[in-house]
Amino acid sequence: MAKAAVESRIEEMSLSGSDEMSQDKIARLSAQELTRARNVIGASGKGTKIQLTDAQWEAIQNGAVSTNIQKDVIRYADKDRLRQLATPKKQSRQVTASEASLIRSMSASGNTQEEIAKALGISVSTVNSYLHNKS
Repeated sequence: MAKAAVESRIEEMSLSGSDEMSQDKIARLSAQELTRARNVIGASGKGTKIQLTDAQWEAIQNGAVSTNIQKDVIRYADKDRLRQLATPKKQSRQVTASEASLIRSMSASGNTQEEIAKALGISVSTVNSYLHNKS
């Protein structure tokens, strides 16, 4: 596609009586046409990012690909998806019915959220969330 466009432009210039194109001008024209052709077919690399799946990421983490391939994957991967896979958010566990009952009774008895959390082995933020969202 790009080669045909370059050849066409060279032919046009020679038919119009222009001086012969220097190698520098031909190289520049070739680069421009190649860039234009890549943009037309969507192969410019801009916006063409690797979308990693969970299974692919797991394979990468388990050493299924070489270091060089890992570098290329990281270079061309969608940065937001890569960040999501590389730093997964820890899933908070749900408060069981018995823990919920204990949270309510301990809170009613005057215990602090920190004391409740320590007694149940859960975070203070979990106790706080439960008391403010579930009561």
